[in-house]
Amino acid sequence: MAQLFVSHSSADNALAASVKDCLAELGYESVFLDFDPTGGLIPGQAWRDQLFTNLDACDAVVFITTPKSNASQWCHSELALTRWLRKPILALLVDHCDPHPLTADLQGLHITSETIDRERVRAALTALGLDQEARWDASRSPYPGLRAFDESYAAVFFGRDRQIDQLRQLVDPPSRSREGAIIPVLGPSGSGKSSLVRAGLVPALRTTPDWVITEPWTPSDVPLAEMSLALAHAAKLHGADLDADRCQQLLTSSGGMADYVRELREAGKGSADTKILVVVDQAEELVTMTPAAERQAFLEALTTSCTAPSPLRVVMTARTDMWDKVAAETGKFAMSVAPTVLHVPPLTRADLAEVVSEPARRSHLTLEDGLVQRLVDDTGSGDALPLLAFTLARLAADAEDGRITHAEYDAIGGVKGAIASRASEVATVGRTEEQVAEAILHLVSLTDETPHKRLAHAADVSPEHREILDDLVDARLVVINEVNDQQVYAPAHESLFSAWPPLVAMIEHRRDDLVLRARLERRAADWKDAGATASGLLSGLELEQARDWQGRSAGMSTPDVAAYVAASGERQRRARIMRAAAGAVAAVLVTALVITLLVNSRTNHRLAETSKRQATDSRVAELAAVALGQQTKDPVAAAIALVEGLELDPDSKRLRDQAKALLTAPGRDVLQSDGATVVAAGPIALTAGSGEVKVWDLASGSSVGTLPSAAATGLRPDGRIVVLSLADGLQSYDLGNGAPEELSAFGSPASTVVFSPDGAILLEVTRTQVLLWDMRDPTAPQLAGTWLAPPRPLNAVALLDDGTVLASSGQALLSSWAGLDGGQTTTIQQRLDPQLNPSVIVPDRAGSRALISGPAVSTGQPLIDLRTGRIVQSFRASGGDYEFSNVLATTWTSSMDAAGERVVAFDLAGRGFLFDAQDGSYLNTLIGHGDLVQRAQFTSDGLLVSAGLDGTVRTWDPDAADIDTSGSLVEALCSAFGPRMDAGSWTLAMGKASFDSPCPAPAAVPEPAPLEVRSDFLEAVSRG
Repeated sequence: MAQLFVSHSSADNALAASVKDCLAELGYESVFLDFDPTGGLIPGQAWRDQLFTNLDACDAVVFITTPKSNASQWCHSELALTRWLRKPILALLVDHCDPHPLTADLQGLHITSETIDRERVRAALTALGLDQEARWDASRSPYPGLRAFDESYAAVFFGRDRQIDQLRQLVDPPSRSREGAIIPVLGPSGSGKSSLVRAGLVPALRTTPDWVITEPWTPSDVPLAEMSLALAHAAKLHGADLDADRCQQLLTSSGGMADYVRELREAGKGSADTKILVVVDQAEELVTMTPAAERQAFLEALTTSCTAPSPLRVVMTARTDMWDKVAAETGKFAMSVAPTVLHVPPLTRADLAEVVSEPARRSHLTLEDGLVQRLVDDTGSGDALPLLAFTLARLAADAEDGRITHAEYDAIGGVKGAIASRASEVATVGRTEEQVAEAILHLVSLTDETPHKRLAHAADVSPEHREILDDLVDARLVVINEVNDQQVYAPAHESLFSAWPPLVAMIEHRRDDLVLRARLERRAADWKDAGATASGLLSGLELEQARDWQGRSAGMSTPDVAAYVAASGERQRRARIMRAAAGAVAAVLVTALVITLLVNSRTNHRLAETSKRQATDSRVAELAAVALGQQTKDPVAAAIALVEGLELDPDSKRLRDQAKALLTAPGRDVLQSDGATVVAAGPIALTAGSGEVKVWDLASGSSVGTLPSAAATGLRPDGRIVVLSLADGLQSYDLGNGAPEELSAFGSPASTVVFSPDGAILLEVTRTQVLLWDMRDPTAPQLAGTWLAPPRPLNAVALLDDGTVLASSGQALLSSWAGLDGGQTTTIQQRLDPQLNPSVIVPDRAGSRALISGPAVSTGQPLIDLRTGRIVQSFRASGGDYEFSNVLATTWTSSMDAAGERVVAFDLAGRGFLFDAQDGSYLNTLIGHGDLVQRAQFTSDGLLVSAGLDGTVRTWDPDAADIDTSGSLVEALCSAFGPRMDAGSWTLAMGKASFDSPCPAPAAVPEPAPLEVRSDFLEAVSRG
């Protein structure tokens, strides 16, 4: 069911409630209405954040169009965001109201405030593609990774409609007799056979009442017992009391499956037409994992249970290259195998695009423009489908903001590098790639040239390797299941064996050991099945090979193999006297072995040197991958990885190029905060949400204290004094001595508090007036001026050093009030742009120009000359590789530095664009935020600070592009990032290793700014 967002003016709440009721009557259960007590805004949380989060998550917006909503700033912003996200809009035009400018190009639906025609609303929503859909929890990732799609993913399984229809025709032909009870579904490894059956065929057959369907299962060492359990579970779900033993009896009896259906009918389920579907997934494991005796018992039962007129149908999926071996086994029995085989073809490019985009749509994930095409291009053929699935799962898991970007895709190495980079991440946690690859060998079977899946019982794996496999389970590269009440590890997909170079090399290096292990496991199973008699034991060279293998591969040996080799050795010990005559030969063999060991010793020394060099190269590659992945997520972590890497290999071109790119990129630090607003000055930043105000030291990126929750926050430009608006008035604090210290209480509760550039005057905006306070001595503020009748609505204000108040209101884009020089009010710029909603005014330090900032659709942020009122420049959030792609693109907020030299503008996606304020030229793009930036501000120290709805506060160096990278890159990295290196960033870069900053200790903290400040203007007024 589609999720809808009702956008409206608060003046139309009653009508909005009627619209929600209408939608509920039409079956639309998921409707967000801000004032709804059950599903609306949550009291105590930031309401703007909640609105934008729900707007981003919805499928479409229902906009109640009235004169009030057309005039509402927030309705305008909601529509702008909706158009930018390209979501459908149903505009309800109430009482013949004119459409909003942002919906004028859309077909609206006329209603009256008294009557809402439900059927017309239903038809309009259906026309927008918002009719009922398969249910899907949008908070769940739609990509299962390396694991097959199962029935729970049916709503997001796309790209195989034709094959689903073909398979259904084979399993349940509507107008002709069946060709066979067993239908093979074949394809290469990773072609999607399992997903086709589990998420395609099974849900399709469940829509008819004539099918009893077992849970798909994969054969291991006891397939007959596994099939019996599957049938028993299905019977239980249909109310029949059939246990596994009874089901196994029916499977091995002629007509047993008819009796199974009869017992279901007696339980009140099923009919004379009821059929049973059993899915045997990865049937090749019958010949690669199942002992011969168990395989024979299973195939005999299958032959008996499928004999016509049995209601049983069996779908077997298998790899194309392994089906001949399976068919050779089934051919030993009179088994009813269909002559028509469904071959699963590679997905077309159009199908691949659907596989990527449609599940994302269902989960409200947005892929950056062009990314779908890149994913399709990089996937190429169907052989890479598992890599694509894993890549999408990783991207979706990291998309906390609901957006998947090119930068995130590059960071994980693209389709072909996703699995490799994930495995490398596991290898960075205090262990080497060789150790991780060695642990994965437990899951590799080599019976021919191609590695296959192997199940490894947890009890057979050493604790060290079990810890690694558990981490691989967390990384979604390995799965763990219960088989016969035992935990068993398995690879999530065999593509793991070819995607990670260290594992590929390890498999090739240990190929002989893996082949011998597979042979020993088969021999040990046959010996155990035959009663553990003396026949079948190893002897001679075979026993020596097994012992030698055990000596160098003890961790790969199972208890059954160890018992088998031990029994073989015991028989050899008992026969020692009989082999006495062979002593001389044995001596020769020993001599040969000594010579071999001497030769091997020299070889091992060379290998050790090579291994050491390879280990260094591998570590450098790991650190480079970490740095690339963290470059925008956490630049400090990237710097740590690069410094560590350059210490190992100062000449690495890859590391040097990455270091230069990081240094000249503007990103400097990422602070985690639940507040989406920020006030910054000097070395201090304050972040605020629905709770306490947090104080940050920007030099180190650390939190240094908290302040009470406040309605408004002002920070003196040097960062020394903060003023909060509390319930009973204003309270000032001193931040110069570490923890904040209270100074003085004064004034009234305010909606805005702003300092002048020199810090001597404070502007306070209350509900009815504007006040100016002399703050030269912050311990004793003095009222200096009062504006009793400011214009309404007062959208934005700023303060100059001479006490002039700049204001943007409903009457003028920009006006001024000479609060300390006669109180005259002057209109500076009258022209109002209906596409601009001013929220912040940012003057330069000289008081000559001011930037008007706020959400703007298809227009810029004006920079105004305060003397002439002329708009000298206009800035839009666009530039570089991110030019506006349509006329509805929106600039959300902007800021200017105190010198009036640079302007930054942020778009709806949280991307920032840096400009030269003099000529308007584009300078750089700021990539890092994953959601709206609510506020950005330059500090007097030259930094830019921005806070977004993604829960981060980021610091940027606008001058980074000018950094000299010709000298020592380590010194340059330490200079730029060293003071910010902390335990959090260290863990991202270095894993579990103890925090040890690779850079020298930061310089001593400078003395705090003076408590009292000077004001040339106020002092001149005093003298006058």
